Amino acid sequence: MRRKSEKLSSYHLVFYWSTKVFNERWSACYQQLGDTVDPYNEVIVSEEMQGNGAWEISAEQLGTPKLSLYDDFIDHKLVVERKIVRAVRLALRKETGSNARQMLRVHTWGASLGSRLSATIVNYSNIAWRYQANDASRVRIEWAKAEDLQLTVEGGNAERFRQFYESRKLMRLFRVPEPESNILKNVGWQLLALDNKVIIHLGRPNAPRALALLSPPEAEDGLLAVSFTGSAFPIIYLRKPPKDLDWVNYLLCPLSGATLVEQYYRYAAGDYIARYQEPAQPSDSSRLEPLAVSPLAHILSAGGPEVLLESETGVGWALVAGYHGKVESKSGRTFYLPPAPSSSVVYTNPGETLIPAASKESLASPVDVDRVKASLGQRSEDVSFVACKVTPTHFIRVSQQGMDLRLRFCFVNIRGEEKEVSAENTSWQILAGNGVIDSRGIFSIATQEPTPHTIVMAVDKSKDDEWRWAVTVIPMPLFSSEDTERFFSD
Repeated sequence: MRRKSEKLSSYHLVFYWSTKVFNERWSACYQQLGDTVDPYNEVIVSEEMQGNGAWEISAEQLGTPKLSLYDDFIDHKLVVERKIVRAVRLALRKETGSNARQMLRVHTWGASLGSRLSATIVNYSNIAWRYQANDASRVRIEWAKAEDLQLTVEGGNAERFRQFYESRKLMRLFRVPEPESNILKNVGWQLLALDNKVIIHLGRPNAPRALALLSPPEAEDGLLAVSFTGSAFPIIYLRKPPKDLDWVNYLLCPLSGATLVEQYYRYAAGDYIARYQEPAQPSDSSRLEPLAVSPLAHILSAGGPEVLLESETGVGWALVAGYHGKVESKSGRTFYLPPAPSSSVVYTNPGETLIPAASKESLASPVDVDRVKASLGQRSEDVSFVACKVTPTHFIRVSQQGMDLRLRFCFVNIRGEEKEVSAENTSWQILAGNGVIDSRGIFSIATQEPTPHTIVMAVDKSKDDEWRWAVTVIPMPLFSSEDTERFFSD
């Protein structure tokens, strides 16, 4: 049975924390996770059209943030600090006779790596916090006016970041595990700082928040206290703990390790109290940094220009067995030389496709695949090259399907009409990487040790005499399915 005070309650949980511990925990989180690369972290994207159906996309990925809350007679602000932990450039092209651009190259660039972004929300009471399980289980903040945000970038392009956030007026901060309780899978809240305490009312998104607390639990320095309301968790009336006792502390900060030290039902207030002890400061731990190389993947023309291989000083480059191209050193730099083009290709003309198809009798395969290994001590990284002997006749359309992608195999016929090849007539092939594609064209990353990208080829198996095919790079899990769909959209 609901108590009278709960009939007007719009919130499910109330968090009580000291401002000092809030800031200390986020400082520890930043120390431990600030350099962590997560494909679902915020990605700052800018795009440049280069002419002749070519685009270059710059994608800078941010690490886990550090949040600092200031509340005194002068300042009432939230400061968000983040590092740029990954910077990637993507080359895409739309061939004449194709209706969708395909990704041809993925390469890293270090110009902005380590740059720091500092975003200040000048009045934290203007911030709406939001968690959605169906948004890759991410926490974000939203603000109403451009002037609410003050942005600085050390060592990067501040204007690009400013344009990105001023148009969106939201920032995705971090991911948390998904809760068991359905009532917590789409929630919103606001911060209230009062007498060096942080008070958070969490409930339905866009619902009004109560600013006065009738009966807060006794504050205890160093502990986070959470009040579960009976209106959202009626099981507490049976003196049983609600679900997600271990989950709620992640919602304020993704740093793991907080310990549930006390829980009890308060009869007078009609709520259930849980208290959490903050984890100790993380100790420094050495880890083997991945070897940075560029490019990571490249689809190019057979007989095309050489490609510069870039990495740290002292890296050795070698082709893996079964290669077609060459690796050569010139003036202290290393290059990949694509294989020679085929000299006697015969095309079907006229054919059904707007881009002529090569006969299989004159061409054993439309591509040659090479893998180049970069090595330095215990570290190594593979670079994938696919040399196209003829122009692809088809293209691959990409759309997000949850954490996966849906791939569709399409072409433009000689009448200028776009057609899709049926799933029954499509053969999906993995040329490089270890992504997985099922018979429906659903692409998912490997469950164990996934490669950062996968190069995919599709072939129309209904035609035994000609090559009807398409090829593209899928940059997952380098980026999320959401960002990957965005890259392919023009």
